[in-house]
Amino acid sequence: RVISARLRRAMADPLHLIIAAHIDDDGVGMGIRVRQLKDVRIVYLTDSAPRDPRFFNSECSSRQEYAARRRLEAERAAAWMGIAREQLHFLEAVDMEAFRELARLESELQRIAAAWPPATIWSPAYDGGHPDHDVAAFLAARLAARTGARHWQFALYRFRKRLEPGQFAAGDPGLVRYLNSEERELKRQLFQLYRSQAQLLTHFDHGYERHRPALAHDFRTRPTKQPTLYEAWRWPVTAEMLLAAFAAIDKFS
Repeated sequence: RVISARLRRAMADPLHLIIAAHIDDDGVGMGIRVRQLKDVRIVYLTDSAPRDPRFFNSECSSRQEYAARRRLEAERAAAWMGIAREQLHFLEAVDMEAFRELARLESELQRIAAAWPPATIWSPAYDGGHPDHDVAAFLAARLAARTGARHWQFALYRFRKRLEPGQFAAGDPGLVRYLNSEERELKRQLFQLYRSQAQLLTHFDHGYERHRPALAHDFRTRPTKQPTLYEAWRWPVTAEMLLAAFAAIDKFS
C-alpha cells in the first residue's frame, strides 16, 4: 500500500523524464504506464545499433540502416503512447558503448532537465542485464540527486543462468501491475511496432509491468556478484569496464 501510494503521487507529477538506454526500453518496461502519465519526455541514450552486426536482432545491411530503422520504430511507438515527436531526445551513443560517453550523455541530460525540470525520473535498474541499462541507471541516479526528482525504475530483464524478462535482479518483486485484457492487447500492439526486435520480444510477457522506487545502488560495485548477462554471453564489455567509467566521471564531477 505504501508503494502504491508513492506511485500514485509520482504519476500525478507534472513532468516525467524517462531515461531509456534503447529504442524499445520505454515501451517494453512501462508502455501502458506511459499512456497514463501527464507530461513526458523520453531520452534514448543510444542509437540502439551495436557496432558489430552479429548483435543486430534482425537482418540489416549496415549499422546506419539499423539505427535509422530503430529510430523510426521509436517515433511510431511514441505516437502510439501519446508522445509527440518533439518530446523525444536521441543522444546517439553506440549501442553497448554508452559507458564510453558518460560525460557527454550526462551533460545532455542536465541540459534537458534544465529546460524541462522533471518531478519524476524513470530508468532501467542496475541489474547487469545490458551494459547500457546499467549506464542509464547510473546517470538517472545522478540526475535525480542533482534535481531532487523522484527516481523510479522499470524492470527489463535479469540474467540467472538464462535471460529472465520482466524481472529485477536479486529477486526483488517491485510493484507489479497486472494488465487487464484490453491493456494486454494494447501492449501486444505496441510490441508489434518494434519490428526489428520481434524475435527478442517473443520472450517477454504482455501481461504485466514491474516498477519500483529506485534502490540506492552502490555504483562502485558490480551490479551482481554473479556474471552479468553481457559477460556470460561474451559481449565486448564487462562490469569492471563500467565501474572504471563510473569512477572516472565521479573523479571530475
